[in-house]
Amino acid sequence: MSGANGRCFACSEASPAWPGAYRSPAGLGVAAGVMLGVSGVVALLAVAVDIWRLVAGDDLLVAPDGTRDEPLDLLALFSSAVTGLFYVALVGTAVVFICWLRRVRANADLLVPNGHQHGAGWVIGAWITPFVQFWFPWRLVVDCWQASGPVDADGQRRPVSQSLVSLWWAAWLGSILVTRVQAMMERSGGVDSPGSALGVELVADGLRVVAAVLAVLVVRRLTAMQESRFALVARLPFQPPVPAGYGAPAGAVAVPAAAPVSAAAPAGAAAGAAAAPGAASVAAPDGAGQGSSDRS
Repeated sequence: MSGANGRCFACSEASPAWPGAYRSPAGLGVAAGVMLGVSGVVALLAVAVDIWRLVAGDDLLVAPDGTRDEPLDLLALFSSAVTGLFYVALVGTAVVFICWLRRVRANADLLVPNGHQHGAGWVIGAWITPFVQFWFPWRLVVDCWQASGPVDADGQRRPVSQSLVSLWWAAWLGSILVTRVQAMMERSGGVDSPGSALGVELVADGLRVVAAVLAVLVVRRLTAMQESRFALVARLPFQPPVPAGYGAPAGAVAVPAAAPVSAAAPAGAAAGAAAAPGAASVAAPDGAGQGSSDRS
């Protein structure tokens, strides 16, 4: 089955060499999923600490005699440990996730060479560049998502809902914005009670948990879409490389060029060859033609 341009139905708009240049993102996808899971667990621990602190209340952190209660001292120690784990997990997850995204983007460039709004260099730069970091990463993932979508029998990509990507990005962006709001509240001193800041922090940590779960789903889904596209082509019979100028109708057979006519052949022989293609031509001796003229 072929697409409109005579190529295989799984790569009608892709680079002709994409099956050979494709690199599986499965391994990096598993690693990214594991790291995202670790980040989600740490964020869930942070939620537990926030709830614990809200229940305990900051007015109980110091006993009437000026000493700290042992359980609350343990709470402070546990809170500091969770905060440290969060930043370690965040850095590790970011490194592995970007490595996976680079692999996915390279494959998406092969599938749809001109289907991306931003260059491949933004796979790294989008996360650390001010202002654009709020939407460039989402756009990069969406472009890869759409480029890796399934194809129909004519090689045309079917529309794929990007709601999962948008939900993931909304949760992650929300956690960043809420954290900044909490920092602004603490710096300005406009917090009525310590519990208000803790409540805002609880919302931020909860959004991080949601974002981690949704990110795992995004990684798994996008990796599976690219693996399915490659598996589809791998099951097809071997097809020799398409020469330059592909686009001939499906089933067209290339006709070899006619052999050049020797300059030493008589003009009549060349005319006979042109009049009767495929017939064997035999060069007559020089005297044969003159003898025929004399008999006539």
